Amino acid sequence: MRPLLTLRAIGDRIGEGPSPALPEREVDAVLTLLARRYGSLADPDVLVPEPDLDALGALVAGTAPHLAALAAELPAAVEGPWSAVILPRLGLDRLSPAERCFLLFALSLGIGRPTATDHLTRRIVWNLRACEDRMARGTASTFSEHNEAAPLHTDTQYYAEPERYLLQYFVRSAGCGGGTTELRDGASVVRALERSDAGRRALAVLTRTPLPFRIPAAFTRDGAASTLELTWAPIFGARPALRFRVDTLEAGLAACPEHATPEVRDALRTLYAELADPCPRVERTLEPDTLVLINNHEALHGRTAFTDLARHAVRIRIAEGP
Repeated sequence: MRPLLTLRAIGDRIGEGPSPALPEREVDAVLTLLARRYGSLADPDVLVPEPDLDALGALVAGTAPHLAALAAELPAAVEGPWSAVILPRLGLDRLSPAERCFLLFALSLGIGRPTATDHLTRRIVWNLRACEDRMARGTASTFSEHNEAAPLHTDTQYYAEPERYLLQYFVRSAGCGGGTTELRDGASVVRALERSDAGRRALAVLTRTPLPFRIPAAFTRDGAASTLELTWAPIFGARPALRFRVDTLEAGLAACPEHATPEVRDALRTLYAELADPCPRVERTLEPDTLVLINNHEALHGRTAFTDLARHAVRIRIAEGP
């Protein structure tokens, strides 16, 4: 089978290309396989990590060779010339939103090991959709639960071992013109900092200094807003190359103010200023049926604010396979 991906650069290590045509018969066969296993395709919340997911992935690969080939090429792409890849019009819009979630789950099995987003429900497929009730109560603790801007960040930077890959799929775009996706390659941040004395000092501090990232309430072990769980790690490292999210970092420093030293604060101001520069970013309003795969150890992503609360994307975090 010929390679399925043909990508062009739309930014520093950000690639975009036409989506490969997935044969409908393969898609339908995979959905039939999953319907037999899970009883129906009505509720993606039944998809949780299980010991035999490797065996299920092998069944999917044998059933759908084009899907398996795409699943192999995507991580290879973001481990090589790209740190993030955008594929518009994947061809799944004939399916219901729930069926698409099951098909994306099948794709993720070929990329690596899909993980549980939270400790309580252990769902693999997580809806990125504003939760009006939580917003009204002021309890929306993470970007996926509200409609405000999500500044550039990496996912699960608040865990000791962040997942390597982040898959996003857009079901419905915001009709208000907001909710624009932002991407930036992490190596470009390092190169920018290395160009100035202040940047080099910041890079040195943020490489050698473990800082506290506070785990949002939605992802703590009991889901309570009062629970304080921290992960200590430097922003820049070897693996991951970077971990960063401004609100979890600032929440961690607020809980441990003695670690917000003048040296750390100076370094963070320099980093924040660099990330605020819009010029190096790729900004895209992603249409429905668009797939994005991000190397979560090497690229940052974010989004602008939006008012159309019907905006809907789904996310699957994927750790590297055995």
